[in-house]
Amino acid sequence: MWLRDLAKNRAQATPERLAYRLLGPDVQPAAELTYAELDQRATRVASFLLERTGPGARVILAFESGLDFIVALYGCVYAGRVAVPVAVPRLRGASADRLKLVWQNAGAELVLTQASLLTRAVWQETGIAPAACAVLDRVLVEHAGVTVLDATPATELAFLQYTSGSTSDPKGVMVDYAALANNLAHIASRFGYSEHTRGVSWLPMHHDMGLIGSVFSPMHGGFPAYLMSPTDFVQRPARWLEAISRHGLEVSGGPTFGYAHCTQWITEEQRDGLDLSSWRLAFVGAEAVRAEVLDAFGEMFGPLGFRKASFYPCYGMAEATLMISGDREHHGPRVLSVDAEALGDRRVVPEPESARRLVACGEPLAEHRLRIVDPDTREACAPGQVGEIWVSGPSIAAGYWGSQQLTQETFRATLRGEEGHFLRTGDMGSLVDGRVLICTRLKTQIILRGRNLAPEDIEAAAQAVAPELVHHGGAAFAVEREAGESLVLVQEVKRASLRSVDLRALQGAVQEAIVRGFGVRAELMFVIQGAVPRTTSGKIRRFKARESYLNGGFARLASSTGRQVHHADASST
Repeated sequence: MWLRDLAKNRAQATPERLAYRLLGPDVQPAAELTYAELDQRATRVASFLLERTGPGARVILAFESGLDFIVALYGCVYAGRVAVPVAVPRLRGASADRLKLVWQNAGAELVLTQASLLTRAVWQETGIAPAACAVLDRVLVEHAGVTVLDATPATELAFLQYTSGSTSDPKGVMVDYAALANNLAHIASRFGYSEHTRGVSWLPMHHDMGLIGSVFSPMHGGFPAYLMSPTDFVQRPARWLEAISRHGLEVSGGPTFGYAHCTQWITEEQRDGLDLSSWRLAFVGAEAVRAEVLDAFGEMFGPLGFRKASFYPCYGMAEATLMISGDREHHGPRVLSVDAEALGDRRVVPEPESARRLVACGEPLAEHRLRIVDPDTREACAPGQVGEIWVSGPSIAAGYWGSQQLTQETFRATLRGEEGHFLRTGDMGSLVDGRVLICTRLKTQIILRGRNLAPEDIEAAAQAVAPELVHHGGAAFAVEREAGESLVLVQEVKRASLRSVDLRALQGAVQEAIVRGFGVRAELMFVIQGAVPRTTSGKIRRFKARESYLNGGFARLASSTGRQVHHADASST
């Protein structure tokens, strides 16, 4: 296993070199691991796993993002066990149910976690017996005398990456070591990584972007990683930029949500004194990249040294290990204005005056084939057409754990005139000048009156109407009515605006924007900030929102005082 050998070689060659540094809420160093310390602790964990589990066993890692997670992860690598990173259950209900689902689906033998998490009442709802759980601190103490591991059997499977569940129940993506090595090499090449790189991440480590981007990539490149708690970022997004400014860091990024969160919540006082001139690469991906969000971020933080040319839009997904496309040379974002009506007909037609702006997400990785395919006929689309993105190459994962049918449908697609299998990404897009344009998710497309509408576009148009509306705080979807399909938009209103906003006037303005932009009316529901369901990585869960809407799970804001009523009993607001 090359990753175990790499970690051990770094511990032997540069034992005192910093591997990972955790920043506290004050963005000052709170804890750190050198390569030697990581090797020592991972060896102890591996010794325990070899005693407790069998070859190829799946081990769930339930940790807050931090150094304990990293130690447990490399313990699995050292022992040849399959790591299964998960989000820590926080609330009764959905989060506990998700962990229970992963435990059962993975057929896991053990949970490695922290003592503080096992004491939470929510843990009892997971159905996982205490005897199946091990506390990392106790493992490290009980195996403190272990310094050398016996040879462990090789395993091809590195970890199971459970998808975030934004469009369906989570599925375990099987990422093997060969795919991981290939993708890490491409990321290092496209991002320009070297041993002198300095980067920071607030991304959840159980998620593919955080796991590979902030844990595995630094080990692969031999440079230190500065890490932050996702909670610290969400509660006070200024901490992210303060870390970059204070430590002179050059690489960092996240989904569009992260940049929008900064522009909405970082105050003028918090911006005072920031120096972002060291930030050379600000990657953005994991969800639709919105040109408006990049513009707003660039305008707000440009005076503080941030260069808009630092933005690096890219495209990827867990089923492809992580990265699928990104520019070979870094020149900043490329934005294409297109005709919105033509896009609804699955055609990309440049139109300078159009309000629909698409951000190119770079070129496909070398050694990989990316095709635009008609999802109905499964034939390659003509240039300029929009279709489903199919991709093939050495970074593609092996399939979904325990689901041959889903693996066959998703990872084994065939295209007429082409050899081999393709991954069906479920994303609709096009290739323009060799660069990938993402339009929408195939499964979340809204088809009304024969037109294909992207929910992201509807949400963005609504949120641009007034500052009282939460950016990245809406869910658009279609529901069946007697007269046919109808468009629904559930949109959050900022808590600070509840007592001053005129909801009826706001409804009219949002409705007008949707009609003007898309030629349809929507069933509008305003809800309090935080009500729209999201995945742990911040993506809007539109299917879950649709389910809640139909089942009466949302409380509608019914007046300018912020009173909430059950939507089934409320008049249209």
